[in-house]
Amino acid sequence: MHLFSGLLYKNISFSLTQSIKVNKGIVVLLICLFTTSCAIKNGSINTYVNPSYQKGEIARLAFLSYRNPDFSNIEANMIDRMVLEATRKKNPEINILSHSETMKLIVENVLEGELEEFLDKYNTEGIVDKLILHKFSRHLGIDGIMRGRLINKEQNEGDGFFLRGENRIMISYSILKCKTGKSIWEVTANGVRVNALNTIEPPPMIEAVNLAINKVTDSIPHL
Repeated sequence: MHLFSGLLYKNISFSLTQSIKVNKGIVVLLICLFTTSCAIKNGSINTYVNPSYQKGEIARLAFLSYRNPDFSNIEANMIDRMVLEATRKKNPEINILSHSETMKLIVENVLEGELEEFLDKYNTEGIVDKLILHKFSRHLGIDGIMRGRLINKEQNEGDGFFLRGENRIMISYSILKCKTGKSIWEVTANGVRVNALNTIEPPPMIEAVNLAINKVTDSIPHL
């Protein structure tokens, strides 16, 4: 009887020990899955500041809205507001015209055609039309133009198993000096947002945009 009880006790102890080991293994596995399934949020940036620029050369700057069919008006307005406010905050001594103020002057001076031509060349080919910039300077009384554009936008769905939904965006901003047509400041920013879980739907694109825009606003120079 004592021998049977001893064997039974040993079997129960062995089962409990094995059960605890299994449970620990499950916990470790869950921790590994959780840590490897964290959402990825990343922003990177490349900047350039013209070394020949002298502080004070820009006294009046025209801001042109970031308009792109890939974004809704609400998203575009949010981007505009963030960049415009950051530029004004870092340069309170400069008269920075908003997009609406710039467009009012464009219309008053009948320069809509020139603006369309300028933006088409700049956005599609990266070409700065100096003659049009000189005309803007004379008629609008500005020393520079600030403009942004979308370089790349990528949205990928997950497969529900291994691949996670993700968004990637690359945008650029620059400040052009009207007198020379050269860039005073240029920035290219990337935003990457990847889902935490292996879901099929990608995260909202605006989250990747925010990551990139935050990099842009942090790099705006003191003019």
